[in-house]
Amino acid sequence: MKMFKQFQQLTWKVVDLVNSPQKTQRITRNAIVSRVILKEFIETAMMMDRKGFFAGSFGEISLRTNGGKFLITPRDMSICRINEETIRIAAIEKESDTANENLPLHTQWHREIYRNSNANAVVLCQPPFATVLANKMQKLAQDLLVDAKKLLDSTDFVIPEDVALKNKLDEEYTLFIQSIGILVWGKSLDDLLNRIEILERLSAISLKGKYSQ
Repeated sequence: MKMFKQFQQLTWKVVDLVNSPQKTQRITRNAIVSRVILKEFIETAMMMDRKGFFAGSFGEISLRTNGGKFLITPRDMSICRINEETIRIAAIEKESDTANENLPLHTQWHREIYRNSNANAVVLCQPPFATVLANKMQKLAQDLLVDAKKLLDSTDFVIPEDVALKNKLDEEYTLFIQSIGILVWGKSLDDLLNRIEILERLSAISLKGKYSQ
């Protein structure tokens, strides 16, 4: 009986160790983010997913919050499965082992954007046509759509090793990253949703009509 109680106590300690980070995340999230913001975050993420912007768990979405932190979707989970409990909280200034916090693979890109720009939202996604262009490193023609010129002026094509985000960044920008997808940041998730839609349509036109530079 004594050995059983010792085993039971040890089991409880292990459970506490596993649950402790989750409890910390929940307490922090509830303290700095309202349920309304969380709901809007999830709804916009789901809308992006329904439009086919993500390749399963490779998609990443984040949103700047109060207290020098940001919301971000978890590692190894499809966007369609996220909920309030799975959304993670990360610090803008902190650099740590993201594996221990269940943060996504490219969390550092989000962190650098928030550090070096006034952007409030970041999305890493894989819309099919835009991702093909990124892999081909084929830039969109500037005269493809006159009304999109300003948007196209704020885009660039890079390989993953050349993603440099440590300098002062524009508040709104898009990187087509070879073999990764497109990294988009700006003032809000709604703004990014609109921008990704436009870029995906332009990418489709470009590929079908062979309009590229």
